[in-house]
Amino acid sequence: MLFKKHGRYQVPLLPLFLNLFRLVQASGWIVSNPERPVVSMHKVALCIASAAVFATARRFVRRRTRPWRHRGQCVVAAVGSPAVEVLYNDGRLVAVNKPSGLVVHRSELVREDVTLMGILKDAIGPSIAPVNRLDRGTSGIMLLSLDPEMTQLAKAALENKDASKTYLAMVRGLIPEQGVVDSPMTRVTKRARRRTKRKSSKMPLEDAEEVPALTRYRRLAAIERPDSSLYETRYSLVEVEIEYGRMHQIRRHLSRIAHPVIGDSQHGKSEHNRYIRQVCGLDRLALHACTMTLSHPTTHQTLRLQAPLPAELVQAWTRLRLLGCETHNDRGL
Repeated sequence: MLFKKHGRYQVPLLPLFLNLFRLVQASGWIVSNPERPVVSMHKVALCIASAAVFATARRFVRRRTRPWRHRGQCVVAAVGSPAVEVLYNDGRLVAVNKPSGLVVHRSELVREDVTLMGILKDAIGPSIAPVNRLDRGTSGIMLLSLDPEMTQLAKAALENKDASKTYLAMVRGLIPEQGVVDSPMTRVTKRARRRTKRKSSKMPLEDAEEVPALTRYRRLAAIERPDSSLYETRYSLVEVEIEYGRMHQIRRHLSRIAHPVIGDSQHGKSEHNRYIRQVCGLDRLALHACTMTLSHPTTHQTLRLQAPLPAELVQAWTRLRLLGCETHNDRGL
């Protein structure tokens, strides 16, 4: 079978060529008698357009007739792509457990063939859109919707004071038992991103704006590694709740108080990332969106979503003796 790679799809070209050949032959352009005159070019254009419409229609029908994935089932992706667990699906609102290392969608700075939105559009439908976003390295709950109206309603529900998003993170050092980081963050406009990418220069200050951001944290467990040769030998497991949900908010806020997230190559410490990778084999960002609570936009019932910890985090944190106490058992972790 002849294939051509087009983004995340593997488009079969041989059936398309065969259909085009049959249509052209039926129109009289390709004949066995060489004395028969060739038909006009408008018939050839009609054949090519008909073949294109046929291929597009068949692909659209395949997408629209895919079965719905319900709670607890996994979306089976293409070969080489990770499986995405569907935590909730009521026909308009969808929640999935995003794996670490999978980018949500393509952008000006990220050019990936396999994305979370590509997998979900193939499995659930082309109209699905994200309500909130997670970084590439972060795993856990992501909320999505199946129509534009639900997207706006769900975003408004997440901005409500009654809504909450809880994360688990492993950080460097002995963090205080609890605290609040109320520090505004700089948001870069799209115009600044395009200018910086085009001119390969630093971002102008006039293209950045300060936006509010608030992060609450609570220490769940702490360990000390006497075998470490680093200056700081302590590590903490923290529960984090955020407001506003800015880009890299948890990672940047915890880094500002000198407790960066383990595995963060941009805002963390490379020597601690290497040490944890050597000790327990954790080669990812130690940040997981574990729970989300909000009022359903249409039924107004309290919706509580929970994403189990990935196996690599459970294995690493158990080996480091950060898991196993009553605090974690209460959360079903």
